[in-house]
Amino acid sequence: MRDYIFFLPNLARGGVARTVACLAEGLAAKNINVTVVILHEQLEQLNELKPGRIRCLLPGIPAYAKALVFAPLALVRLFKLLKAQPGATVSAHGLLPNLMVAACKHLLGAQLDYVGFQHDSPSGHYASASGLVKKRILQWSFRRSKMVACVSSGVSEELIKERVCSASKTVVLYNGHNITRIRELAHGGVSPAFQELRSHYSHVALMIGRLAPQKDYDTAIQVARILAPERFAIAVIGDGPELSRLQEVVQQAGVSNFYFLGARSNPFPELANSDLLLLTSLHESFGNVIVEALALGKPVVSTDCPSGPREILDGARYGALCPVGDAEALANAVKLTVQSNSLQSDARRRAILQRSQSFDVSRQVERYIQLLGLQQQV
Repeated sequence: MRDYIFFLPNLARGGVARTVACLAEGLAAKNINVTVVILHEQLEQLNELKPGRIRCLLPGIPAYAKALVFAPLALVRLFKLLKAQPGATVSAHGLLPNLMVAACKHLLGAQLDYVGFQHDSPSGHYASASGLVKKRILQWSFRRSKMVACVSSGVSEELIKERVCSASKTVVLYNGHNITRIRELAHGGVSPAFQELRSHYSHVALMIGRLAPQKDYDTAIQVARILAPERFAIAVIGDGPELSRLQEVVQQAGVSNFYFLGARSNPFPELANSDLLLLTSLHESFGNVIVEALALGKPVVSTDCPSGPREILDGARYGALCPVGDAEALANAVKLTVQSNSLQSDARRRAILQRSQSFDVSRQVERYIQLLGLQQQV
């Protein structure tokens, strides 16, 4: 049986961990021996992996910053683990994991197959001085990889343009989603706060994501201000470092129809009961939440940011795309989307649901097995 190892910083609830969990369980179902190695533990971790698959290099260390101090120890432990599994394939997810696996590959040579993963949009991470350091680290790491899997064509094109790795090494592997599971989870109950919103407003647009500068919630607040006369609310599920600042922006702008609902482990009931999904990001590597909205047949209004939204929505075939930072265009798209919702045919809804199947984890697992040449061992 072929051994496959995923290595990532932690299992914090987020896109990278969910992508790894989906791939890991999908490969395991194909009779591949899967281990998920994490650098450190989180106080709140994703629970979608079987516990027996998880190995932690630095148990008892819950903070990433503290784990960095012990990175040399983690590297020694990772090297021993990989040396004990000759012939294994290892995929690295994140800057430090890629550097550590590349170092092990440098020492172990042909005993180890190394696959790099690029989950981030280069345009959003390489502009600063620290970004240049990241770029150099990935260039060194990816030179030692068998291939580099990018979560969108846009990310792949940017990596090549930035000369982080060669075109011959990059492949596109979209984030896989358990579409059936998303639909099952959507039948859960909504939060009381969301229920109250639905009773007070004619329409509710939902945003789901970390409260970080990349998501450009400032523009979303302006969209809410424009839509206020239409009895339209915008609600955000998520938390993050921008919460206090954004709450102050909402208060100072006098916007009364923009709401922070906090983090939810299962946001799908709220998404299923919203009028549409709104995304105002400056950049995305993929855009998992768009696929999740399509899986529930919900309309999407998104910025046309690099790189994922345009690919997922197939241009604007399955949703509206607006210029980044253009609150007026986004507000108009939201109004038009709501108006067309009442006229939406069953055929249109079926087309949206069918589009989400393109990103089902089963398809991504099959593609990954083919790319790695694992089909002979399955």
